[in-house]
Amino acid sequence: MDDFNLYGTILTVFDQVEMNGAQPGDPKKGAEMVVDIVKGEGAAAGKPIPANIVLGEDSYEVAKKASEEALIRLEIWKGVSCSTDYEK
Repeated sequence: MDDFNLYGTILTVFDQVEMNGAQPGDPKKGAEMVVDIVKGEGAAAGKPIPANIVLGEDSYEVAKKASEEALIRLEIWKGVSCSTDYEK
């Protein structure tokens, strides 16, 4: 798939999102970033392709909060999680 086709496909998907026009993020910038990530260029140059990515400050804050909560929950349940190992 050429760059233009990929970019256009991404914008089409973004246009179909119910929030389109009301979101804080710029769909054009998001599409450009996805292309850069896939191609390993621009801001993504030299970085491994992630299994998932959040785009936009609002999404970043939601993901960060969820990750922090997951780490707290992990520590709270550490004893239970580690209790099923064989005795050392």
